[in-house]
Amino acid sequence: MGTKTRKKHRKFKIFILIFSLLLIIGISIFLLCYYVFDIKTKAVIITHMWGHPCEMDKIIEICKKYNLFLIEDCSHAHGATYKGKKVGTFGDVGCFSFQANKIVTGGCGGIMITNDEEIYERACLLGHFRNRCFDSVKSEKYSKYSNTGFGLNYRIHPLAATIAFNQFKDLDNRIKIRNKNLNYLSKKINDCFILKIV
Repeated sequence: MGTKTRKKHRKFKIFILIFSLLLIIGISIFLLCYYVFDIKTKAVIITHMWGHPCEMDKIIEICKKYNLFLIEDCSHAHGATYKGKKVGTFGDVGCFSFQANKIVTGGCGGIMITNDEEIYERACLLGHFRNRCFDSVKSEKYSKYSNTGFGLNYRIHPLAATIAFNQFKDLDNRIKIRNKNLNYLSKKINDCFILKIV
């Protein structure tokens, strides 16, 4: 086989390999969409990582199109905003962790926010019983469970809640300090002849 023939043969193999990969990726995306957004899908859960909000406009569009609940995991993005609006306020539910490594910590626990009355009442019943539920759960559907709740006691410890509450008072300053540190490190890394931030 001549050199020209081998080069053509190699280009053809590369073309077949790329075409095959694109075909596999295309089929994978089709199957993912087909199986992910089928009748059984009820909600989408997204995570805003390292203070960087997800592309919410597109996500909301998909959720509306397929009539899906949107749950925002904001555990890594306390105080972050997307187009001027706080994360956790776009979806049906926003969840924030107060685990020890978070920017707002109580050592453990977290909070859930929602504008949906039914979700709120169900969450109350998962964490509380009696007084709190008598005050918060008003619907006929769930008020019958107010005396016992759902029996799971999923609620934050009062000490952890107090610690986290007080840390929220200083959240803007904490974010400012983190951004200052990030900018400093980014500049120093970019000044390094080996590493560059893209």
